Amino acid sequence: MLKYTYSGIITIDLNFYTMRRFFAFAAILIGFVACQNDAERMDVTVGDLEVKVAVTVPESRAGSHEGIFQSGLLNSDSLTMRYILQIYYTDPETKTSIDPIRLVEYSDDKGVVFEVRLAPGRDYKFVAWADVVAGEADVDNHYDTSDLRAVTLKGEWNAMDETRDAYTAADSVLNFNSASTISLSLRRPNAKLRVVTTDWADDAVDTVTVTYTTPHRTTFNALTGQFGDPTTTKVHTYTLSNVYNEPDNNRTIFSDYFFAGDNDNVKFDMVVKNGSKVTNHQFNTGISVNSNYLTTIKGKLLTGGSSSSESQEL
Repeated sequence: MLKYTYSGIITIDLNFYTMRRFFAFAAILIGFVACQNDAERMDVTVGDLEVKVAVTVPESRAGSHEGIFQSGLLNSDSLTMRYILQIYYTDPETKTSIDPIRLVEYSDDKGVVFEVRLAPGRDYKFVAWADVVAGEADVDNHYDTSDLRAVTLKGEWNAMDETRDAYTAADSVLNFNSASTISLSLRRPNAKLRVVTTDWADDAVDTVTVTYTTPHRTTFNALTGQFGDPTTTKVHTYTLSNVYNEPDNNRTIFSDYFFAGDNDNVKFDMVVKNGSKVTNHQFNTGISVNSNYLTTIKGKLLTGGSSSSESQEL
């Protein structure tokens, strides 16, 4: 017979038969608890699900282009495309927004694939942004991207800079409940303005000064695709320092990117100086520009001849 004393208060006497019954009961009890735990695990969804998000842009930064003012970016070993994916969701219990998940990849190709594990049963919003940065570093260049719901212009506004190019897209998945692949095809939030003269002569120009006025939109919500209202206009002045050679006396003398809503109007004026001769070319009406569209002003701009503007989707 064995005697067990707990805290000096309760004493239990166990003979051999009683001990056998006690341990048998304990084994049954442990087995019952284990079965209960197994049943609970079967009723609960365990683990997040993997989703792949494929992000693509219209053209590769590393691809060959006819010129930096034509399309795409100036190739440089020090520059690369930064692809950002931010995933927004709301806590299902508190109904409050959670800080977004942020993933970053770098590539000179036309796209990347993000892989992330997400909890099922939630509504997610996927927002992608791609822009140009120096090296593989998540450091903003022309745009503040800390929150893609409020992308803002950063630093000085420099025309003739193809690294201002950017791309974006957004998509929603409601009640996410299975592993899947989401595809986002990005487009430019910027409008692109290009000026081409058809009467270029090497000895006809000393300087060309382009002045244009745009609605000054400084913010862009990549989640909704909405631009901030322009609170003012911005006058941009650029003096020609180089041109892109084209055949038949055509020269692309100016190019720029800027945030633009639907049918924003740009006022355009150009002054050409050659010695004592000054030629001023001005459009009497505004030129319509749109995001993801290239608007080209083309004509005999240096000699004050006829000209026109046309737009095409980028």
